[in-house]
Parts: sequence; C-alpha cells; structure tokens
Amino acid sequence: MHLLALGGLVALVRRDKLAAAWLGLWAAVSAAFLLHHTPVFNRHALLMGPPLALLTAALVPAIAAAARRAWAELPLAVLLGLLLVLRPSFGSGELHWTAPVITQLPAQFNPDPAQEEAVRLIRELSRPKDLVVSDAPLLPFLAGRNLPPRLVDTSGTRVMSGHLTADEAIAHTSQARLVVLWVNKLDRLPGYRAWVRAHYRRVRKWPGEETRRELYVANEPSPDVTSPESRAR
Repeated sequence: MHLLALGGLVALVRRDKLAAAWLGLWAAVSAAFLLHHTPVFNRHALLMGPPLALLTAALVPAIAAAARRAWAELPLAVLLGLLLVLRPSFGSGELHWTAPVITQLPAQFNPDPAQEEAVRLIRELSRPKDLVVSDAPLLPFLAGRNLPPRLVDTSGTRVMSGHLTADEAIAHTSQARLVVLWVNKLDRLPGYRAWVRAHYRRVRKWPGEETRRELYVANEPSPDVTSPESRAR
C-alpha cells in the first residue's frame, strides 16, 4: 500500500499540486505523531490509513488516463480494492491470499462474571471523582471512573521498553482510591505489587492460575490524636 500511495502522490503532483501537498502533509504529520508516541501497538498504524488510502486512490485515474480508456477506472478501482483487502503475500515461492477484514469480524461475546463483579465493586468502593488504577483500563471505564493520565496505557510494550518505570507508576498510583491488578502487566514492574500491598488493603481476590486478579482499596489515614477533634472524641 505504501508503494501504491507513493505512486499516487507522484501522479497527484502532476495533476493537482495543492491536493498532493495537503495529503503528503497529512501523512507526514501522522507518521511524526506515531514516532513521537512510541512505543505503540501495530494497530496504531491505522492512523496512517486515511491519507494513504486517498493517495492510493489518486493512482487509479492516472493509470486509466495512461491507458487512454475512460471506462478503465472502474475495473482498476475494483482490482485495487481486492488487492488491498485480500493482501496477497509470497512465501516459499508460493502465492498466498489472506483476508484480514473477514478474520477480524467481531466474535461471539462471552460474559465474564469476574469482570462484572469488579466493575460493581469499583462503583461501590469509590466516588465518581476518585482515581482508579488498573492494568485493565476497561474496568474503570465501565465503572465510570478515571485513571491517572500517565497510567491510562499500562501495556506490556510500555512496561518492557522501560517507558513506564516502577517509580513512575507508584508516584501516580499514590493518589488513587482503588488499584485493580488484573492481567499481570503492572506486576512486571519490580516492587510495584509489594508497594500496593503496603499502602492498600486487599478486599477481593479472584481465583485463577494465569493471572492474579486482586482489588485493593486505599488504607484510611490514621486519625491525628493531637487534633482538637480527636481529643473531643
């Protein structure tokens, strides 16, 4: 697709320099955004999809014009669409066809009782303005709670690359009301779970062999015995 988009950019420069400059700038800014926010998942490259698709489409009328056939645009567009959807690839000297669009259609939803319980507990043990830390961001989202901005992404990519350190995670967790450890991502930060256990109280643990699902609530601060309110009590 990148080669097709490059060809479309060249064709567009000859026909409409302003449109070529705009689409080229759009693609360049998208690429710069992704590079600045590394590490990212492969799927984040979809940000490049719209400008590349438009540049690729600009190649179709150029080929049709070169063939001097006005009716050639439709079959060329259909062929180009099939190539982009089926994604032919070569391996071991053989041609292979794949259809990622078909294989990535939504699968049947299987309810998770543990997730439903976790969402319910988050709502019961926190207020709407409270922060909740979790390595499964979907849980606070479903409960209507916010995560600390720097801990919205707790992906394994960010942890293993060193982009998120244990000290940074602890610093941003210290203001949270709840901590929900769910998929063993924050566990990869040395000492993080031990710090959570020292400053939070575990109120729920879900059984499981692959992951240690636990929910912690912040310890209540000890009363100040020197304050007038404490002496009055």
